Amino acid sequence: MTRITRIAATGLAVASVVPAAALGAAALDLRGAASLRQIDDDRAKVTFAVDDPISGKRKGAAQLAGKERASLRPDGRHGNDYRYRATFDDTEGLEAGKRYTVRIEARGHAPKTLRLKLIDQR
Repeated sequence: MTRITRIAATGLAVASVVPAAALGAAALDLRGAASLRQIDDDRAKVTFAVDDPISGKRKGAAQLAGKERASLRPDGRHGNDYRYRATFDDTEGLEAGKRYTVRIEARGHAPKTLRLKLIDQR
């Protein structure tokens, strides 16, 4: 009985040392190409699709150019994929045609960093 107790205690000790990110935070698997579009003078949106829905009420967030943050919101379906969008409200100074860094932090997934070209959709 003491041998089983030692084995269980050792297993628990090892499991507590492994970071939580390494256990279940798989990389976000994007389906198709994500897009960054200028909606009007002060707003832009990023859209992307994933195979499985992002669980929970708070889906996550996206960050544009290291400063502006926006919440992820469901944006319908595309075939069997689930679409999400994040709308940035203060995008003054961004130029159409240039590439910007977008960091997507979806709940239950490791953050994903993308370089997207800003497309003028006005």
